[in-house]
Amino acid sequence: MQKLTTGNFLSLLFCLCTALSSNAQIDFRNFRLDTFRLPDINRKALVGSGSLNGQYRGIENRSQFNTDQRRSSFIPNLDLDYDHLINTRPLQIERSIDLNQSFSSIHDKQIDNDEFSKTSFNSFFAYSSTMRKYREHKFFQTGLSGSFSYDYDRERLTEASLVTLTKLKDFSIHLNPSIGFGQGRLEPVSTVAMAMFILKDAEELGLDLTSVTAEDIYSFASLMTQVSNRRIFDSRRMRIAELRDLYAFMLSQDWVLENDPGYFTVLTDNWFYAPFFLRQSGSRWTYLFQPELLLSHNENGLFTQNVIESQEYALNFIVDYRKYRPVSLFFDTWHSHTATLRIADNETNSQFPVPLSDYGLFRLENRLGQSWFPSTRTSILGSIHLNYSYYRFIDPFIAGDVNSDQHVINTGASLVANYFLSYRTQLTVNGIIQYGYSSGGRSVPIVNGLSSSQTSTGFNAQLNASIVVAIW
Repeated sequence: MQKLTTGNFLSLLFCLCTALSSNAQIDFRNFRLDTFRLPDINRKALVGSGSLNGQYRGIENRSQFNTDQRRSSFIPNLDLDYDHLINTRPLQIERSIDLNQSFSSIHDKQIDNDEFSKTSFNSFFAYSSTMRKYREHKFFQTGLSGSFSYDYDRERLTEASLVTLTKLKDFSIHLNPSIGFGQGRLEPVSTVAMAMFILKDAEELGLDLTSVTAEDIYSFASLMTQVSNRRIFDSRRMRIAELRDLYAFMLSQDWVLENDPGYFTVLTDNWFYAPFFLRQSGSRWTYLFQPELLLSHNENGLFTQNVIESQEYALNFIVDYRKYRPVSLFFDTWHSHTATLRIADNETNSQFPVPLSDYGLFRLENRLGQSWFPSTRTSILGSIHLNYSYYRFIDPFIAGDVNSDQHVINTGASLVANYFLSYRTQLTVNGIIQYGYSSGGRSVPIVNGLSSSQTSTGFNAQLNASIVVAIW
């Protein structure tokens, strides 16, 4: 009989532990989300919305003064949003288009014969596209983002036969193409997290999960991805089709408790009413060359027109690194680091001093975050950041200007929390705190909403909280 050596004993112990673990309950805290891979996605969505508001109101006074009062308004609005997502092994494409058109015409005549009329037209168009072509773990990236906005306002006021006319015209163009390469990939893992939470709720109802494998969970998550990215025009029919397909999969896996509709309730509860947070896994390096064009034209004035025109041409060299790690079903950690070298020429035609002209900028942005998901309805997302900017101004600002270097430091923390105090009561908290320092020179941003050309520090804090209670 062969002797049982130490090596044979360890091999036997390993096989025994593997066999036992295959029949053990799912470890929700240590389940690997980052090995999940999405099925192929090619999703297009177009959402249109519009409104039309019209009003007329008039009062006629039949007297010797022949005065009346009238008010009329006509306000149509149109909004179109288009999204296109492709996610396959060799290709990732994210594309979006946003178009918004609004017009308003208001005329108001008061009883004392004073008249006021206002005509406004606003147009906004934005386009964004990023394409990554993969060859194994390396990719080639191209992108284009841009926007166009046009605003026109005309006001006419008549008071005691005195006519005051005010006009405002403002349009801007922003183009930002990019080309580059990189290595690595970020994969969404939101659906596998949703599948795990559904199974966790089902286990609390008494479902035995000893026979459930990781491949079963990944198949469930893949089906979730497929049904949620189908396009069905009728939203009611789309939801019914989603539930039927998901529930049919559960029946085939024998994940349904007999004579107990609770699991189906768990599915509908999570699928319909839980916020769908974006959770990702993986890391990615990106190296980009990015030209940029900004044009703006503004005309405003009461009796004389004041025209301000601005043009900025820039070249950006960007190195970006991002890493997302789902520690468990309940925790995510992530961090991002971006270095940008910018060379720009800014020309502004204005009667006021020009804050920036020819300049170079080096910016380093660092952000570290952690996310906590106790359930599909509760999340706490926190992050801290530290950013540094160095400006080098090539041309003198004023005669004798020798301080052409400027340093700006910005640091802070942010928090976004959605927490259910009870099943009917949800608490939402958004908070941010920032501290900034500028060595002085030109008027550049220090913290949100605050710019200064002096040696100065800035502080910005904001807190919003709300409670939503479902009474019945």
